[in-house]
Amino acid sequence: MNKNIKKYDVIVVGAGPAGVTAALFAKKQGRSVLLLDKATFPREKICGDGLSTRAILTLKDLGLYEKFLGECPVNKIDGVIFSSPNGATLPINYAKMGRTKDVEGYTLNRIFFDNFMINEAKNEGIDVWENFEANKFILNSKNEVCGIYAFQTKTKKEFSFEAKIVVCACGIFPKILKSINYKYPSAKKNVIGIKQYFKEVECDEKMIEMHFIKSIVEGYLWIFPEKDDVVNVGFIIPEKIRRKRRINLKKELRNIILSPHFADRFKFAKEITKPKAAFLNLGGTKVFKPKGGLIIVGDAMGLTEHFTGEGVGNAMFSAQKAAQVINSAFESDDFSAKKMAMFHKICVKVLLKEFRVSAIVNKMKCVWLIDFVVGVATKNGETMIKIAKAVASQKDRKRLLNPLFYINLLFKK
Repeated sequence: MNKNIKKYDVIVVGAGPAGVTAALFAKKQGRSVLLLDKATFPREKICGDGLSTRAILTLKDLGLYEKFLGECPVNKIDGVIFSSPNGATLPINYAKMGRTKDVEGYTLNRIFFDNFMINEAKNEGIDVWENFEANKFILNSKNEVCGIYAFQTKTKKEFSFEAKIVVCACGIFPKILKSINYKYPSAKKNVIGIKQYFKEVECDEKMIEMHFIKSIVEGYLWIFPEKDDVVNVGFIIPEKIRRKRRINLKKELRNIILSPHFADRFKFAKEITKPKAAFLNLGGTKVFKPKGGLIIVGDAMGLTEHFTGEGVGNAMFSAQKAAQVINSAFESDDFSAKKMAMFHKICVKVLLKEFRVSAIVNKMKCVWLIDFVVGVATKNGETMIKIAKAVASQKDRKRLLNPLFYINLLFKK
């Protein structure tokens, strides 16, 4: 172990959207920051490539919104198209509804977005170390986190770093948390997603699509158009369902796009990449007991929303809230578990409360119910607006839990 321990105010492990966001906010507070990641950027990330309103608001708070639009090949999204298992289609155009500020979204390949973010970290003078994997926390006499051990992925040379606060933003199931006996949620309780890039797919470049298909009705198929005629196509499904039905993800994706409902749209499609799969850590898992000197953000904390699969926006939101706790900790010189618990109060519990609603709505999904709701919404403008609000707002999504909502639909049908 290198005896020359490097010291920082804040160490951020993981340079995805959550990690870089936390590092940038901490740097703006005047802290010395180390940001490290086991990968070399630019690097690929399995994702739907959607950036929601929540992500955009965080970029604005960082002062990066205009630069983001100017430097990244973004595709502005005006709305979403739903389809039910019976093939009924429901287009919801937020732009035409006049909701261009409270519902603002883009699609952008994560290679470009993550690279944009980490370059901003470097531009701001943050100490960025790529190809370094953190494998263990350093603990003080109070059993509080006060640093990390890390090794260079190529040479395996080991280093140690100390800091008042460590932010874990390592993504799903980070190995470093094993060193403090963090219990990961079972993979069976999560979802698994698969994606593939195509060109020349017939679609509206300003509308993302979510299709509820009979074979994967517990999840959904997405078709997300991006710049330069590139389309991100994939689906997510609960892992326990995949195991139970022994679904081969690659074959299922192929079967879906060749099915009668989609075959014509993929008639001239050209594969750009091979399909790749990854797990998603859904929100709603048990809140981790706070530990002094440690904040866990993003996918590592399980902050992916059930209904839409929203992950990046929640990750960046959690990192911004973590920065508030970091600032408060330095101002009060208090890095105890009690102080770190502020993060759970102002962020994690807030998000988990939202996720519980989405989790219930997600469990309600079944073929006949989706066919019924989409069918009514395609014929009734008032119902369509309610569905639009439910997709855009967690508060409005609660309506979907009320039996009266469906009783009213029966009469409107």
